[in-house]
Amino acid sequence: ELLGVPLVLAFCYWLGFAVNDYFDAPFDAQEAKKGQRNFFVQVKLTRTQATIAFIAVSIALGIFFAGFGVKGAVVIAFGLLAIWAYSAPPLRLKSRPISDLLMHMFFVQTFPYLACMLLLGFEWTRLDTALVSIFVLTSLSAQLEQQIRDYAVDVLTDHNFTVTFGETVTGVNTGD
Repeated sequence: ELLGVPLVLAFCYWLGFAVNDYFDAPFDAQEAKKGQRNFFVQVKLTRTQATIAFIAVSIALGIFFAGFGVKGAVVIAFGLLAIWAYSAPPLRLKSRPISDLLMHMFFVQTFPYLACMLLLGFEWTRLDTALVSIFVLTSLSAQLEQQIRDYAVDVLTDHNFTVTFGETVTGVNTGD
């Protein structure tokens, strides 16, 4: 259990990145460097094929997490909901300023830690509070850094916190 949970959570994150890349493919294809890094720009999957693959992987993950009872069901439900809500229309929270940052703060580094604590029944300590605080802030910092890096492309193809609020808040030089 101690090794299995983090390994399966890592696989969940692979799924999350794959779903994100699938829905980002039309945007990433507009910039050569981003397009080369996105598998789905190179390999076209229909919506039906992608949905079947997502459902199959979700069922396999659900079977693993079912071993943890209600706690496992809650963890996998929140995880799969976050994966879908962040990347897929109609919500696509990554394209909604503030929501994009909140999703990163609470799901990128924080969620796997909290999920392990919950599933494995570890006692919460002050160290855990400190670590979760660090995870929230580093996730936020990493997302803002990525948005600043991709600003030139994102301003043409998508919306996010940095595109919406620009240089005043994030330090991006928008040329205004």
